[in-house]
Amino acid sequence: MEFLFIGLGNTGDQYKSNRHNVGFMFADKLADNIGISFTSKFSSMFGHTQFYGSKLLLQKPGPYINLSGNGVLQAHMFFKVPHKHIFVFYDDLDLAVGRIKVKLAGGSGGHNGIRSIDSAIGQQYHRIRIGIGRPTHGDISNYVLSNFTKDEQEIIDSSIECIADNIKYLISYELDKFMNACALVYNKKIG
Repeated sequence: MEFLFIGLGNTGDQYKSNRHNVGFMFADKLADNIGISFTSKFSSMFGHTQFYGSKLLLQKPGPYINLSGNGVLQAHMFFKVPHKHIFVFYDDLDLAVGRIKVKLAGGSGGHNGIRSIDSAIGQQYHRIRIGIGRPTHGDISNYVLSNFTKDEQEIIDSSIECIADNIKYLISYELDKFMNACALVYNKKIG
């Protein structure tokens, strides 16, 4: 059985710590945790390993988040991964910094990377939304391309670590256990 995990972000050092790159931050953390090396493939940085008896495919589509669908489509078609085995990790303005939500299918919520994937493969995949907060004023584009504050980065790091530590619940479809584990970490961090 194969699972495709996709972290969204923009390629390049200037974007590395941006709010918009939490999907890449997750993919890098997971790769470190379970020993995946990335190579250039499918218009992406791509790697794989065995995990809990399944083949785990990990993808960072590039070069820009708004064009993610092309690389995702290539990997999806090559491996013939069922939609229910695809998990996309990305930033969400409508969640507080570090909050995590999971759902199957749905709309893009205005996220151009998700919109790109939806138009490439449809909407029937799992979405793991990682909160980056919403600015009280100013331009959204500038906000998502800005870096987290020091305190926010600590919360994000904790949430990303929790996601990476609990992916076994995603591939076993124990989404409640996954959400409970991440909620406990989040509440402890902000409490």
